[in-house]
Amino acid sequence: FSRVFSLLQPSPEVVSLFDEVIVLAEGHVIYAGPIERVEDYFAELGFVSPEFCDVADFLQLVSTDDRDDLYSGRLNGNTAPSVEELAAIFNESMEGIRIRELLEAPQSYGIDSNGSITQDEGLFQLEALKSKYANKWYRSVALVSKRFLLLWVRDKKVLLFSVIRNVINGASVGGAFLNAEDFISIQGALFQTGIFILLGSLQSVAGLVEDRTLYYKHAAANFYSAWPYVIGRTISQIPQTLLLDTIVSGSVLYWMIGLGQRSSASNFFIYLSILFLFASLMNQQMAMFASFATEAKLQVYSAITLFFAILFSGFIVPVE
Repeated sequence: FSRVFSLLQPSPEVVSLFDEVIVLAEGHVIYAGPIERVEDYFAELGFVSPEFCDVADFLQLVSTDDRDDLYSGRLNGNTAPSVEELAAIFNESMEGIRIRELLEAPQSYGIDSNGSITQDEGLFQLEALKSKYANKWYRSVALVSKRFLLLWVRDKKVLLFSVIRNVINGASVGGAFLNAEDFISIQGALFQTGIFILLGSLQSVAGLVEDRTLYYKHAAANFYSAWPYVIGRTISQIPQTLLLDTIVSGSVLYWMIGLGQRSSASNFFIYLSILFLFASLMNQQMAMFASFATEAKLQVYSAITLFFAILFSGFIVPVE
């Protein structure tokens, strides 16, 4: 089995363990082959490794603009080959030709047009290499959901804080409207709960901006498209939204304001469903803003959302 590693500034000890190395420069392959031949290869092109410079540092110099200082031809007024020229030279080298022949040769596990295993197709003809994404969309959704859920479960302190916060929110509103009798008081309790849910969504919005950078990196590497990412992240938010933001806070409030003694069980589940849908909607609205706005503009959009939620909730400005 072959293993491929992408390393930044590897130590000489690590590089010495490799059998082969691939040197990339500005998206071009300027060398790919045995590690013991790499210095001799570039020496033939005029790039001489400085004294006391290990292989790892030498390859980093060759793959950057610093290679001009290593080029022996500059003493005669010549300029070092560009990245494109180095890539073209490697493609016509012995190693480049060998790699190209291997890629074009029949593979042991090729797949024909009927999906059967065959040895008649080269690696370039495999459908897996023609598709943009290696995974189906549903597997991408599962992987994204699993990653976000794992991050959520690992942060024990945030989970504990979230439980305590939701209990305090429900108890504080329930205490203010304890055993409410009139409709206005019950409406006020529900209004305050909705504001707490909205504020909880606003607190998590800064992390969404940071996740956007990570998504761009993964999308550029063809890990997944936007839809699997959005769906997977939405699914991963269900435990937080349903268990903590809805059931914990909503249940405490529901019983403290006296609805538990006056309503049927079906009304309790309808009440929780409404809170869950509202919390999910706020999370997605904040995620939509975070998909294009900077952190500064995001605060403006959040304030506008909070303003309209208060204004049109039917509590501050009562319905006629």
